[in-house]
Amino acid sequence: MHVRFDRNARARFVSYLLFTSAVFAAQPLAASAMGGHVSGGNAPIAGSTVTAWVASDTAPREIGKATTNAEGQFSIDVPPTVEGSLYLTAQGGRARAHEGDNPAIMLATVLGAAPPAHVTINEFTTIDTAFTHAQFLDERGISGTPLSLSIAA
Repeated sequence: MHVRFDRNARARFVSYLLFTSAVFAAQPLAASAMGGHVSGGNAPIAGSTVTAWVASDTAPREIGKATTNAEGQFSIDVPPTVEGSLYLTAQGGRARAHEGDNPAIMLATVLGAAPPAHVTINEFTTIDTAFTHAQFLDERGISGTPLSLSIAA
């Protein structure tokens, strides 16, 4: 079946395509809030600094930061998808069973290119991250080729 457009219909169609392309191209990717919680030893960690990073073939890039509340919960704005591999680190904080801040706390989790709505960061996700990303870790954080990072994630 062959459909023919008259000149006016074709012009309206092309105008529509150009208009919608311009509208969507001008819109930045809206950040969406991702919630989660940080825990250690099955107890929440309050006051921990959660940082969102994008790993790529160069140095990782920080894209967001939040602090956990008394229940270890946080909310952080991240893009719906990222170029590279998204990972979160949780540093410092107070475990419920202990008094005072513990700066030695360092936990992580890798999420890949499309972050979920809710995430957990604990000692188990840290072990998973260290095991699957050992060859991509250095003093700066996680970096590597996009294909390798997506496989590891």
